[in-house]
Amino acid sequence: MIRIVVNIGFLLILSWIIVLNIGFSTSFNLFGRVFENVSVVVIAFLSFILGIIYSFGYYVINRFRKSKADKMKKTKEDLRSREKELKKEKTKGGDAAREKEPEKPGEIGPW
Repeated sequence: MIRIVVNIGFLLILSWIIVLNIGFSTSFNLFGRVFENVSVVVIAFLSFILGIIYSFGYYVINRFRKSKADKMKKTKEDLRSREKELKKEKTKGGDAAREKEPEKPGEIGPW
């Protein structure tokens, strides 16, 4: 209930500001092109909409970045658990325990 009252109050204040400024107009410079007699309310509204679009784009980019980082973290954890399983299997088996260890970290095995 309080939320509704606050929202109605905010909308009334916003409407009052718009009514007070509706008669005012100004020139607007957009990358060197000048638009004459543009309403101040239109400029404020367009600025608000462009801010929403920019924020949404920023949110989407950060969301994809976080998703990619989480995916990489999960893959790393899976590889570590798989490595531990392989080490356990190697120590359990008779022939597998006698196999030569790779000499370099990048080598797969003696074959």
